Formats: sequence, structure tokens, C-alpha cells
Amino acid sequence: MRRTAVWLALLGLTGCSVDGAGAGGSGSDAGGGSGEPTCTGTDVDDDGWIDEVEVAVGTSPSDAADTPPARGLEVFVMPHHEMPTPASRDIVQAARLTRADVGILLDTTGSMLGYTSRIQMHLHTIMTSISAEVDDVAFGAAGYGDFPPPTGLDSSNSWADVPFYVVHRMMTARTTAGLASLRSSLYFTGILTGGLGPWFAVMRGGDEPEQGWEALRQAATGVGVTFPVQGGTRSVPPFSPTTVLPPTIPAGEEVGTLGGYGFRPDSVPVIVMITDTSNHQDTVIPTTPPIATRAVALQALHDRGARVIGLTAWSPAGRADLADVALQTNARVPPTIWGTGAARPANCPLGSCCVSPNDPDYPGSVAVQPLPDSDGLCTLVFAGDKYNANLATIIAQAVRALAQGGMFELSAAVRDDATDAIDVNDAFVERVEAVADGACAGSAVVDLDGDGFADQFPAGISGAPACFRLVAKANQSVPPTDTAQVFAATLQINGDGLAAFASKQVLFVVPTSSCGGPIFL
Repeated sequence: MRRTAVWLALLGLTGCSVDGAGAGGSGSDAGGGSGEPTCTGTDVDDDGWIDEVEVAVGTSPSDAADTPPARGLEVFVMPHHEMPTPASRDIVQAARLTRADVGILLDTTGSMLGYTSRIQMHLHTIMTSISAEVDDVAFGAAGYGDFPPPTGLDSSNSWADVPFYVVHRMMTARTTAGLASLRSSLYFTGILTGGLGPWFAVMRGGDEPEQGWEALRQAATGVGVTFPVQGGTRSVPPFSPTTVLPPTIPAGEEVGTLGGYGFRPDSVPVIVMITDTSNHQDTVIPTTPPIATRAVALQALHDRGARVIGLTAWSPAGRADLADVALQTNARVPPTIWGTGAARPANCPLGSCCVSPNDPDYPGSVAVQPLPDSDGLCTLVFAGDKYNANLATIIAQAVRALAQGGMFELSAAVRDDATDAIDVNDAFVERVEAVADGACAGSAVVDLDGDGFADQFPAGISGAPACFRLVAKANQSVPPTDTAQVFAATLQINGDGLAAFASKQVLFVVPTSSCGGPIFL
């Protein structure tokens, strides 16, 4: 039985090994104490973890097989005025996307009537498929067309056209009522007969290029725009949580207030843009603010941290603009994310980008898959089929591809549990480092704050391992009590600054006064 740290100190041992050799695991010294071994804690089951620490974190002090590492626990022991054990821990976690907001942005001009009329029937499959990949997902829907002619009807656009409108704000679908609310919003009607409402409004948009850049600016910002019409002006109103559709949020659902959809905080915005034509590249009428150019729209999307996935409808005419915005928002993945063997689409050879399903209305035809770009990545622009039979599959595959292989700037931070009186960052945490070692060997890391320690993977991959070193500092502020104290925190992986990725609980244990020194077992 291991009785005290004194015996090992007499042998000159001042550290312990990884996972189970020592009361808190392994790591280098963080400093901050005298180093005098005063702990007298017992280890009944001789598993390397003193009993009071095991009791505090919920493992059995009498079962050598039941240890904190065996349960996947990350534990630091923080004796008062002494060195922590371990001084640091390397934590490897799959950087899985766990929180996303998916907004459909649908061109609802006349030539898109097929998609507008059929998307409702695909919604449940879309939601179910995406929810199986991302734990916490919300959905929203908006349509777009063009600006109306300022002098009345002309040979192309209708006076009723609008460049952007929300039919359902971003909302989770955790309840039956929530799902029904979203589903009902994907109904469609003609804008001349039904106007705008909680439905897609089919409009004319007859001059072919549509206001895709303006729609993307509005989706990202919700800034609104005022434009001239015959006899006055009309507006796309700025986003307002009190007036945006639907007027009532079902109980149990979560909504947000950011951008034009009402994105939720700490959630990755994903816009699925569906069209059959290109975007206007010129200023067709004077507006306030001025009509969004490509540069303005891309900056707005960048500021929101949004990824835009493209879907060409029955015509590929809009593919160039969709590919441009997908590339500029880094909606790209490696071709390996589509798997191998039976998991890979049958019409997609290895090394290709699986973005074109076969059209069921043309039996025997095999879609040609594009090759990756010069960076070895696939731009997420998918090809639709003639009658939208694959619509649900395509949208779900597109979002899953981003969740499983999207590129993000990955960092990590310790999030304190606000329910206790101690801020662990102030009391116990020195820093969090990005580590290009072990499972992350060869990954690029950068030191953003210039402190000499890397803190970010600038090209981290969603779903791939991310490796971080949590370095503890000496406990100078939390004195011992009659029982061991446990303070919980979370090592949160952030992507592009959003806490939308996997996390890992970390426990800091302040032992009793009988174990007031360093615990070297």
C-alpha cells in the first residue's frame, strides 16, 4: 500500500507517469510551492490515486481498476501553496462540430418554382439527417429574388419582387410543435396573390441575374435595405426578434438574434444557397444602404463566420457564383470525408469530390464528379437533379461534409463552472497550448498572442483530433477544508472563435489539510 509521498521523496522521485501513476496524472512541474512533501493520504487499492481524491471525483478507492483515467476523467490535484499534480495535461479530443445553424436561402423567382414547391416534403429528412451528425442544430429559411423596377412594371421584374425575406427565423426543432412550425413555413404561394408571410413567395425576377449578393449580405447582417418603387419606397426591414417570423416560438425551442436569420451565439452559421442563375454584378437601382457588391457580401459573411454551401438547381448557370462564395467562405473539405467502400457514393471514384448525384429521371446516366482543387480540397457546390428527387439527400450530405471535414481555426479555452464560488482560470489555470505532437504530429500551429506558446491550429479539420496542453499553476487562493473540494471546468474547443465544437470536462481537486503538499505517488 502506498502510504505517503515521503518515501518516494526520500528516493529522489519528484514526478509521476501518465494515466494512473499519481494522484493527478503526469506532467512537468508548474512551480509555485516549496516542494516539501507533507501529504499523508492513503491509497487502499494501490492504484496510484490517493483515496480522498478518488472519493472526491467519484471513483472507487477500493477498486484498482476504477480510476479517473479509466473513466476518461481529466484531474488536477491542487494542494494549497504547492505545486499542482500534474503540472500539465495533454488532452486529445476529436474536434467534432456540435452546434450549427443551417439556413436555407432559396431563389424563389419563377424558374425555381419546382424547388420552391417541393422543398417542404424534404424538410423532415433534411432535419433528421443533419441532426444525426450535429448534436445541437437549428434551422431557418429565407427566400430571395430581385429589386422591383422603380418606375412600375417592365418586361422582366414584377413590382412585387424583393431581394430578401425571412420565412422562418433560426430555431431548433426539438419538439413536435417546433418541427411543425418550420415545416409550415416552407409552403409556397405567389407573391402577387399571397404577399410575404411565413411561406416562400414565388416572384417574377425575369431578368435572369438575381440579387444573390444582396441576399447574402442580408442573411449575414440583417441590416435591411430601402429601395425606390413607383410612387415611393419600400424596404426589407432590419432583423428584429420581435417582428421576424414566426410570431410565436414553441415552448422548448431555442432561437437567436444575430444576423438576418437570427443565428444563435456560439453556433457555426451554415447557409445553403439554392439557385439556377448568377448574381447581379452591377448596381441596378439606388438603395440605402447601397446594393451589396460581391466584396460587401463576402465581408459580411466573413464577419459572421458563415460558411456558404451551394446547390445548383435544374440549370448550372449559377455555379460560378456559388463556387466563388463557397471558396471564399472556406466551405471546402478533403475528398476522403466521403469514405471508402460501401460508405462512399457508388458514382464517386476515390480521389473525386462527391457532389453530383445521379439523376433518377435519367436511368443509366452517371454523373461526372469534379476533382479537388490545387489545395487538394473539394468546394461544396452540389448539382441538383431535374425534378429535385435528391434534394434532401444533397442538402444533408452537404452539411454533413462540412461537419466531418470542414476547415476551421481551432483553439481551446477553459470555461469555468459559474455555479461555484471559484473561477478556475484565476485560481488554477496558467494557459492552454496547441500541441503539434502525438495524434496531431505534423499539424501547423501558431502563436497568436506572442507569448512563446502556440495556441491555435490555423487549418484544423472538424472531426479530426485536436491536441491541447492544459498547464496548471500553483494554487495560491483556495485553502483546504475538512473534505476535498472539487471544482469543475470545461476545456472547450473553439472553431473560428465559436464555442461550437466538442468539449471535455476537467476537474480540479483541492485536497484536505492532511494532504496540503505536493502529492507524488
